[in-house]
Amino acid sequence: MSDVPRATSNVHYPLAAQIRRAAVSITSNVAKDFNRKHDKEYRQFLYVFLGSCAELETQFEVSSELTYLLREKVHIFLEKFDMNHECSKTSSKNSDPLLVSRISYLVRRFFQFSSRATNCGFTLIEMLGVLAILAILGGLLAPKFIQGFNRDMREAEMRHLQAIAQGVEVSLRKNRSWPANLAALTPAYVPFSSAQISRNERGFPRYYAIHPNTSGFTNSAGLAASNLDDVRFLLISNLTADASPTINTVAQFDAWWNTDETSTPDLKIYRGNLGHHFRLVAMSAVGTGGSYQIDGNSTNSNGGTLAMYNRYHLVGTPAGLDEANNYNTPEVQWILTSDAGYLFDPNCTGGKQWQVIGTACTM
Repeated sequence: MSDVPRATSNVHYPLAAQIRRAAVSITSNVAKDFNRKHDKEYRQFLYVFLGSCAELETQFEVSSELTYLLREKVHIFLEKFDMNHECSKTSSKNSDPLLVSRISYLVRRFFQFSSRATNCGFTLIEMLGVLAILAILGGLLAPKFIQGFNRDMREAEMRHLQAIAQGVEVSLRKNRSWPANLAALTPAYVPFSSAQISRNERGFPRYYAIHPNTSGFTNSAGLAASNLDDVRFLLISNLTADASPTINTVAQFDAWWNTDETSTPDLKIYRGNLGHHFRLVAMSAVGTGGSYQIDGNSTNSNGGTLAMYNRYHLVGTPAGLDEANNYNTPEVQWILTSDAGYLFDPNCTGGKQWQVIGTACTM
């Protein structure tokens, strides 16, 4: 707008001063108001900017009508700057991308005109205009950039929780017990350092919680059928605050399990259910004697009748069956891969007294 003083040199002084003030206010108001925090308020000031363009054009038209300026010069100036055309196109759309493109086009046309009018470099007004427009564009694009960055950070954190969850699963299957804490997973099961696994990328703690009904699970003792659905764990992470969950009871665990994170997108929760890694082992007897062992834990009849046994154990659990009253040298050994059931019958031929449930033995 360095051409405004030149264009208004013959204009009546009060009107010329008003034109100059309008030209300066275009950049001054934008520079002052571009840092508004709310999007709606910010867009409103962009439209004020465009309105000032239209005001400046109107003042040139008035100068022409009052014969302060030659109509031909006014038309040349307005055709090259074309403010009204761009303002009308911009204000007719309620779209940030279009608004940015229109302002950018308007500024480009302005500097094209200014560069032809003078070879003296940029004026202070022009530099303020550049800074204001860059600030406007940056203000419009920065929120979208930040939103994209935060979205990527959330997705990355969920991937990290999935990797940790996979480590929990592998550790449970291999060791046949829950890992004591997150640090116990590194580096054997999760390729993170102790510091990396315990805190997220923003430095806030990650939390690991096991369902209270199975937190003390030992595979040698197995699980009752009623607890099979409780083989669950949680990984909790918040990218903007310490989640600091308190999980000591079933109700507290279920509350976090059922938490809806849609209203707090920076809160990430991984829910792991590992009940599908367990298989049923059933033992029974129709007479006295016999013994068996599951994952190193022996059950002896001591000459009496073995009690009925129905428990769930992890896939891969070793087991053995012995016809002696106290477990020593098993006649049958196997690795648990599917549900298994055995019956001890002392009336069967020695060496075949343990039979798969539902099959007949040799007397």
